[in-house]
Amino acid sequence: MATINLRDYHHRIDALLDREDFEQAAAHCRHILQHLPKNVATYTLLGQALLHGNQNDAAAVIFQRVLGANPVDQVAHIGLSEIYEKKATSTPRSGTWSGFLIRTHAIRMC
Repeated sequence: MATINLRDYHHRIDALLDREDFEQAAAHCRHILQHLPKNVATYTLLGQALLHGNQNDAAAVIFQRVLGANPVDQVAHIGLSEIYEKKATSTPRSGTWSGFLIRTHAIRMC
């Protein structure tokens, strides 16, 4: 079995993300986390792989875990903002204040 240091392994995972091989990148991250379950940088890479692989719910959980360990992690904040932006544009506005006002106005018209 070949030995590689963690920094080089992370660079290889970054290369997989650049090549848009998100499933392979996520698999490598999970492999690292089996041996180093508290490595925050690996969780960040896993979150990126999941986000770009359109697994938004799983990516959100990972990014929240990253922010629990490192509240100023910019990648996790950006990733979560992308996820929430996608959710905001894909869901109807019925749960928002403007949706409430529209429903209230419709009830008053009856």
